[in-house]
Amino acid sequence: MSTRFHIDDSFWCMLAILIFLDADGIAPVFLLSAAVHEFGHLLMVILCGGSVTSFRLSAAGGMLRYQLSKPSRWDDLMIAASGSLIGLLFSVVCGLLGLPLLAGAGILLNGFNLLPISPLDGGRMLECLLDETHPLVHLLAATTLLLLFVSGAYAGIQHNGWGLCLIAILLVMERRLDLQSVCGHDKI
Repeated sequence: MSTRFHIDDSFWCMLAILIFLDADGIAPVFLLSAAVHEFGHLLMVILCGGSVTSFRLSAAGGMLRYQLSKPSRWDDLMIAASGSLIGLLFSVVCGLLGLPLLAGAGILLNGFNLLPISPLDGGRMLECLLDETHPLVHLLAATTLLLLFVSGAYAGIQHNGWGLCLIAILLVMERRLDLQSVCGHDKI
C-alpha cells in the first residue's frame, strides 16, 4: 500500500508566519520537536501492526492516517497518546542533557497537543474514550477554543502577541474540516 503525503496551503502559511516572526531562530527547534512527536505516532502504528495510509501537514501540524489489521479503540488511543508521550520523554532527555530550549519547546508543543480539540491528540484521545459524537467531546473542544481565543485576545491587546488568536482560528478551521471528514464529505 502506498502512502499519500500532502502539504496543505495552511502549513506553508503557518511556516511563513513562523519564519517571519522568528527573530530568535527558534522555529527549527519547534520543527525538530514536532518531528519527534510525529515519529512517536509512526512508531506506535508499527508496534500495533498497522500501516500508514497518508500523512498530511497543515497549520494544525501533522495528521497521520493509518490502517490496523485488527482495529480497536485501545490501539487508536495508544497511537494518539504516543506522539506526546515520546515528545515529552524526548524533552526530559533534552533537559537532562542541558538543552533547555529544545526541552521547553517539546514541553510546550506536546502539552498543547494534549488539549481536548480534534484534530489535536487530546481531542483524538477523548474521542477514543467516548464517541466522537458525544456532547462532552464538542463541549470541551468549544470551551477550550473559546479560552484560547480569549487568552489570545488578551495577550494581543496587552502585549501585541496575537499568536493564540491565530492558532484558535486555525484550529476552528481545521476542526470544521475534520468534522466534515467524519460526516463523509472528505473521507480518506
